[in-house]
Amino acid sequence: MEKIKVVYITGFWRSGGTILSRSLGSSNEAVYTGELSDYWRIRFMKHNECSCGERFPACSFWQEVSNEHIKAFPSINFEELKNEFRELEKWSNYFKLRRLIKNKKENSLKPILVKYLKHNEKLYEIISRITGKKIIIDSSRNPGRLLALLSSNKIEMYTIDIIRDPRAAVNSLIQKSIRVFRKNKQNTLLDMINWNTKNLLFLDIMKNIDADKGTYISYKNFARHPAQVLEKLKKRLNLSLNYEEANGKFTISLEPVHLFSGNQNRFNTGKITIIEDTKWEQQLSRFHNILISLGSLPLYKYLLKKCY
Repeated sequence: MEKIKVVYITGFWRSGGTILSRSLGSSNEAVYTGELSDYWRIRFMKHNECSCGERFPACSFWQEVSNEHIKAFPSINFEELKNEFRELEKWSNYFKLRRLIKNKKENSLKPILVKYLKHNEKLYEIISRITGKKIIIDSSRNPGRLLALLSSNKIEMYTIDIIRDPRAAVNSLIQKSIRVFRKNKQNTLLDMINWNTKNLLFLDIMKNIDADKGTYISYKNFARHPAQVLEKLKKRLNLSLNYEEANGKFTISLEPVHLFSGNQNRFNTGKITIIEDTKWEQQLSRFHNILISLGSLPLYKYLLKKCY
């Protein structure tokens, strides 16, 4: 049986993963369906909106996916799956899962891992069959999910780790908090620790991935030279991409898609221009700039050496 081809986008939140995924999803050979780790949780959230404009329960695409999945597992208990899969994906269980996969040391995660692979392989297969696309782009950005899926013998995985300056990523979370609550409710120290932790876990995974199966990308380089980065990915993934570059201006055409999670960019369609977001340089306070610089810039600079 032919393996399911998946492009997995990793990296910290607010690091350009959505626009990179949508750019790759503009290919006739690929489909971008968002952060698929959320599928098990969001099916319970009746007010969550798909990028097509419909609420998740009313979206014809996701209903077809859900119906096909239930048909494959008639006695499925989604509430149980949601809780078990959340347990497997917890950062605190990362090394426990790693030992299970790498050293074959059985523990309480083994039955969950078996179930996790079976259901996610089927989910990918259903999406590929319904869309007619041979490559699925998953931007879940969860280290545990990536580690688990890499152990599947039914999935051919290509991993892209997109790296953004931690000051810019944390500032974006701060600005989102201000838009929602009209004041900053973010814990900057915790965000910085999370940035470090998540990137260290991905670094641990990526060191065991062959160069032809994974790559690091700098957000800054992607935003400043999108055509250059996409051309390299295009060749590696054997994709055709729909973009134009003229007079130093880069535009890419985005078709309507069915994304139930991710940032507001998931609703964008038509021709868009990719530009670097540098607003953080003016918005981030001096105190937060110094704090994040001391705590995260050494790791950021190390990761940049691995990027193209």
